Amino acid sequence: MTEIQELDDLTEVEIQRHRNCMTDPAERSIAAKRRWNANNPFTRLPEELITYIFLLALSEGSGHLTPLRIGSICHDWRTIAWSASELWSSITLCLEVQEEAAEIQSDLLESWLLRAKKRPLSIVATHRSEDVEEWLINTKALDLVLSYSEQWRSLSLDIPEKWLDWGLYKVKGKVPLLERLTIKGALKCDPEVFSVAPRLRSVDFKVNYYESKELEEVLLPWSQLTELSFTADDIQTCLTVVERCSSLAHLALHQNSKPYYRPSISSSPSTINLNGITSFHISPNGELSSFMDSISAPHLKDVAVHSPRRTSRFLHTLCALIARSGCAESIKRFSFVGYIPAEEEMVWFLSELRKLSELELDNDERAPSFSNIFVNALHSPAPANASSSIRLLPNLVSFQYVGLITLDNHAFLDMLDARYNVGGTGDDSQLKSVVVRGYDESIKEIGCLSQAESLRAQGMKVDMHYMASGRRNS
Repeated sequence: MTEIQELDDLTEVEIQRHRNCMTDPAERSIAAKRRWNANNPFTRLPEELITYIFLLALSEGSGHLTPLRIGSICHDWRTIAWSASELWSSITLCLEVQEEAAEIQSDLLESWLLRAKKRPLSIVATHRSEDVEEWLINTKALDLVLSYSEQWRSLSLDIPEKWLDWGLYKVKGKVPLLERLTIKGALKCDPEVFSVAPRLRSVDFKVNYYESKELEEVLLPWSQLTELSFTADDIQTCLTVVERCSSLAHLALHQNSKPYYRPSISSSPSTINLNGITSFHISPNGELSSFMDSISAPHLKDVAVHSPRRTSRFLHTLCALIARSGCAESIKRFSFVGYIPAEEEMVWFLSELRKLSELELDNDERAPSFSNIFVNALHSPAPANASSSIRLLPNLVSFQYVGLITLDNHAFLDMLDARYNVGGTGDDSQLKSVVVRGYDESIKEIGCLSQAESLRAQGMKVDMHYMASGRRNS
């Protein structure tokens, strides 16, 4: 028995000796790495500047880069990242429903929020689609988010309505810093929860057809909103909500799918005057003439359309809105993403926007090819049926086109030269930037011609890119 005890003691001594042998090189390696890092020029920058660099890196939007990953690089980076509360003020949370995963998530979230200190928070809470049927959810993480409501600056909730029933009512009257709110659903759990939010200026609702009917019951400080966005199956019922927003400057309407049925409206609907609207973005999926015919926006400056359907009626509806509002002279930017049936129609539409300075056309690759008709319109006086004989878009400064395009090289470059080297001092403005992304490889040749190089040398941006079919760049 004594012999066994001695062998055990000897074994323990040997094990400890080997541990010491392993620990010493490991500690020396860590010390050597830290000495090497200390000589890195980056570490000699002021801590405030390093923190700002980290913040810029995180703001790029890559989901793989987080303060935790930054802190894993080295001891110095971890020390800076752990103490910089601004790095922890943005949180994207995909709520877990499994008990073990939910506990780990809650612990991590708690540490994250503590490092954010008293910073205003931007929070995005989502779920996986397969979690929707889970009736039981570990609410610890959601409760943590709700308990910090007084620090919310931006909140986005894309989670099932029944999950919100766990405690959203608790934040009523406790969102003093909230500026931006994005909600999936119509707040059926408590339509008054955000009724008192003194700094709320931007709201984005994502609702289905039936939920859009319930928006009329939601109590928000509508009159103080400056930005409003709807994503819905049918947005006709949003007219009532829009009418409440007396301070609205930016309106965005996104239609998910074709309406189940067209709402009945009176034959002579009263026009809602949106006098404060300067920006109007719309993504129709079906006809929205009833909505467009019901509004007037006399001070529009920015119009963006994303129309995935093959229809020409929408441009006529939009043209009628512009004519009724009398805002043709105020629109400075127009963007169209979708199917352009004919470039003649686009020329007709644009001929009245004489003050337009920025134009973006992202044409569907199945649409007819643009040709010299549009180029000639930019080079020559406007069509005879236009109200003015000046050339199309005399104040155009920036133009971007994506889609099929067939060009006469010299005619195109002559147009660019004429629009850049403006001879007169009338209403013409200098075209300074042209970006074309076409599906014909010959587009690259235009950008390499000496006339294009000369324009670049003078200061004009001329970018001609070939884009393989099916690979559209943003």
